[in-house]
Amino acid sequence: MSKKKSSLDEAAEQLELRSQSISKGRSGSDSVVELSFCLDEDIVGVYPQAAPPKANGDFQDDGYLYFDRFPEPAGNPIELRLQSGAEWTDVLSASIKYFCLLVNSTALEVFKRFDLGNVKYYEAAVLGKKKEKRDYTYIFICNHVTLDDVDFPRTECFLVDMLSDPLGEIAVVDKADYLAKVQQANEGSLPDSEPFSRIAMGKVQLLPGHAPSADIFGMSQLDTKTYVSTPLRDALLKAGVSGLQFASNTRLFL
Repeated sequence: MSKKKSSLDEAAEQLELRSQSISKGRSGSDSVVELSFCLDEDIVGVYPQAAPPKANGDFQDDGYLYFDRFPEPAGNPIELRLQSGAEWTDVLSASIKYFCLLVNSTALEVFKRFDLGNVKYYEAAVLGKKKEKRDYTYIFICNHVTLDDVDFPRTECFLVDMLSDPLGEIAVVDKADYLAKVQQANEGSLPDSEPFSRIAMGKVQLLPGHAPSADIFGMSQLDTKTYVSTPLRDALLKAGVSGLQFASNTRLFL
């Protein structure tokens, strides 16, 4: 039987649904799909499933973002433990701060058949509930769409309130204009802005020739979403790799 969701989990889900409302009903490029960790409690138990047993974490974090470089591991292998209430899957949710996947040999074999772009592999070991230890691998990914890739005149930008409800669409001409309006929204000086309002993107159109070549990539500071190519998704599904879920691309246009 599934565990009852906490009020915080339910609130987070509602905010996520609200943030998706500006792209609801749209179909983006069908060459990619959204990738995320499975949250079905009957499959994964709790989220995240694995965590470092020590305060120093899984990576040595210097406080800066890791979108185009790789951190040093906290150990070799990186040691983690399966959380109380969590279940084993081929891909474990673990390092929620970084853009990486914790995979076993079954999942790793599938991923390695594809062009993963700029990645680094870290050995990891996960200690289970019965003190059994299983070998995993962290795939740390440094492929990202950035502001320099966005075709702003053809991209939808919205001013949204603290609950991610749209307050109105905003015209943006280029990267500099976007950054200026983000700052104005944060300061509350943008017309129609409210306390805690911000800029969010709906449809994201990339410039010609700027589509990622790798089969997996993120959106850097633009978004928290991860995308994979449809062939990679199909291969993962065919192999029965557990711990992941997929959704249609509703906002990214390559």
